[in-house]
Amino acid sequence: MDTTNEPVFFWSEKHKTEFSCFSNFAKIPVKAYGRVWPTSEHLFQAMKSLDAAEQEEIRKAPTPLKSKRMGRQTKLRPDWESVKYNVMVEIIRIKFASNPLRAILLSTGCRPIYEDSPYDKIWGTGTLGGTGPGLNLLGKALMQVREEFQKENCDERQPQPN
Repeated sequence: MDTTNEPVFFWSEKHKTEFSCFSNFAKIPVKAYGRVWPTSEHLFQAMKSLDAAEQEEIRKAPTPLKSKRMGRQTKLRPDWESVKYNVMVEIIRIKFASNPLRAILLSTGCRPIYEDSPYDKIWGTGTLGGTGPGLNLLGKALMQVREEFQKENCDERQPQPN
């Protein structure tokens, strides 16, 4: 586990680092809701809709970018603004539930995690190479799930009463 406090930056497949898997565009299939989603971006965009046919169309999108564009055109579920962060957290839990992804997330220790996207001021930092003005919700969601996994690891090491 890394004990430094150096920030972890990730962004897209174009900017490869050891933490590129943190990106929702990373080509890592996610199994959820009885289907396999090509990327976590596909799943997140599909969850914007409550229409099963629309979700399936987004799941079939040829690229994560295409799924994102489709998600921007979908009729949003009425509660989307209030649930979108929790939806993202659940997707991250699913994506990182097993190794090697879980180990990579845990390897960041207590370091702050930032989606280093210069284009996204909601899920990312809104800048490249810094913490920027963005909300960094994706980084915060990753850190939340990492903390849950760390707690699980500690709980598993605790002696159980007889």
